[in-house]
Amino acid sequence: MKITLIDNNDRSLLNFRGDLVRTLVQLGHSVSVITPAGGFVKDIEFLGAQHYAVPLARRSLNPFSDWFYYCRIRKILKTIRPGIVETMTVKPNIWGVLAAKSAGVPRIVSLVAGAGEVFNDGTGLKQQLVRSAVSFFYRFAGKYVGKYWFLNSENRDLFVKLKICRPEQAVVIISEGVNLQQFSPDSVSAEQTQKIRREFGADTDSVVIGCYPGRNLRSKGGLIFYEAAKIAERWNKNVRFVLAGSYDPQEKDSIPDDFVQTAAIFKHFPARPDIVEMLAATDILVFPSYYPEGVPRILLEGLAMHKPLITTGSVGCRETVDNGVNGFLVPPKNPQALADAVRKLVDDKDLRQRFGKAGYAKAVNQFDVHKINERVIREFLDIPAV
Repeated sequence: MKITLIDNNDRSLLNFRGDLVRTLVQLGHSVSVITPAGGFVKDIEFLGAQHYAVPLARRSLNPFSDWFYYCRIRKILKTIRPGIVETMTVKPNIWGVLAAKSAGVPRIVSLVAGAGEVFNDGTGLKQQLVRSAVSFFYRFAGKYVGKYWFLNSENRDLFVKLKICRPEQAVVIISEGVNLQQFSPDSVSAEQTQKIRREFGADTDSVVIGCYPGRNLRSKGGLIFYEAAKIAERWNKNVRFVLAGSYDPQEKDSIPDDFVQTAAIFKHFPARPDIVEMLAATDILVFPSYYPEGVPRILLEGLAMHKPLITTGSVGCRETVDNGVNGFLVPPKNPQALADAVRKLVDDKDLRQRFGKAGYAKAVNQFDVHKINERVIREFLDIPAV
């Protein structure tokens, strides 16, 4: 079977769908990938996939740019003639779907990894117009989609309510999974862990509280985390708050890299590739997001690395935490509640260890990427898994 995946970013496809690509290739399928060209094309090709580069203006509302994107994808699909096309993220889920339909692809499926900022509850005129336009085009393209895969039931219900998809089109598979071999404490040496902790400014007895959103957005909790760190300065405790997230100039919600300069117990880094090592050096993982998430990958990685979690009760985040069992759920946009939850874990090492052990069991039972991909191949792509 020829299978084509269309995404808006080569790094995202590698990080979130790389294990699926590898599995499909191992099962004997011919896999091609369409994304803009970036720094991860060779890594995708190393998995055994053929890569086709198509530029995409992700934030642009220019119809000519979108038309060009549609035409380029249609031309590629007419050439390779796949039996299945899977699209993911907004523009591929619209223009990629329409291109696949025009190219005569027999089965088209779409992943909605999270509703995203388009479907935020913003009340501004521009926000409402963009939401209306995206909903219209989603509904138009949705007629040609065989199945939609949602990472949580709230996003499924939203798309059904907006009449983008019918209930029978929707498949809910919680998360894209996490690779338990890649994200394993055993994969990081004690020397590597201590090296990272020294970068954090932490000594052997310090408790490191980490927040790693990748994109440093206000809605992903960067400022809330910072305010909680300011509260923690009054505790007279040996703690270190670490934020690793980069400024995205295309995001109006993005926080500049230099916004934190005053908290002595706070350390900020741009987003880094050594996330396994960073998690190994972290004692408590915090992600105070109120963004419309799917299921945040960083929280799954924390579970796999045996870390206690503190996150919000927001959609997508709450799926990863059984409150009081493997972590704490706190109200969004509430630095004091976040600081109080952190303090409980700072003061109780045994509780941190119990939460970490329970979280790993949850990762094994619910979020193992191999189990997730088996369901995706069977229920979503509708091809034999073995």
